Amino acid sequence: MDAKGGIHRACIRPVVNWGAVPAVGDCPNAAICAMDYLSRWGKQIVRQIWSFGRDQIVGLILAVLILLYQFHAGLIDTKQRHATELATLAYPYLTLLALYILFEIIRAPFVLDQQQRARIKELEIERDKRDAVSAQAVTRNALANHMSEAQTLMNRCFKQEDLDILEKAIVEWFNQLDAFLSSNLGASYVIRVRNHAGLPMQHFNPGSFRPNPREVELYGMLHTAVARLEEFSKELTRNV
Repeated sequence: MDAKGGIHRACIRPVVNWGAVPAVGDCPNAAICAMDYLSRWGKQIVRQIWSFGRDQIVGLILAVLILLYQFHAGLIDTKQRHATELATLAYPYLTLLALYILFEIIRAPFVLDQQQRARIKELEIERDKRDAVSAQAVTRNALANHMSEAQTLMNRCFKQEDLDILEKAIVEWFNQLDAFLSSNLGASYVIRVRNHAGLPMQHFNPGSFRPNPREVELYGMLHTAVARLEEFSKELTRNV
């Protein structure tokens, strides 16, 4: 065990053969692993035997009461009391107890193995949950970066900038966004990010000049993408 009384981390591995202690090559400190496992083995045997004792105490009490009643009713000769006590109580229960202790000694390593495997499974589930939360946080941060870049492109619209240069930048941004969504969220998100259905109408002020229809279309695509990215981020937050 470690300084806090827990299982030594180097000893956390499934038990495979009856109760054999970890091999020297499997643990950086074989003595600690061996003592830790033998301690847990002994405690497990005691727990199992004590559980048996609690379950059987009622039967033992009933057997004693029946024997006392037989003596009281004269069904058993007092001269034969000692032999009767041995034959009725001592021999059967001592034999049963010895066999049960042997059984529990053999069974304890398998119980420890099952408990350890269950604990490892719990730890793996906790690790997977933490990894999922961490991965979602990374994805949400990436979505926020994409939204920030889209806002920058939207601010460049209607500023009488060269439309070919602006369109090239927007197309490049969408290509990067598509690759990110496809690899991290799925192909369906690539389709959703361009779907305006259900979104409120975008509002913009082009100024005093008449905007180019293509520029209006590009602005609308960016507006839709930003709104969808916000939806995706909220969905990831709800799934944590």
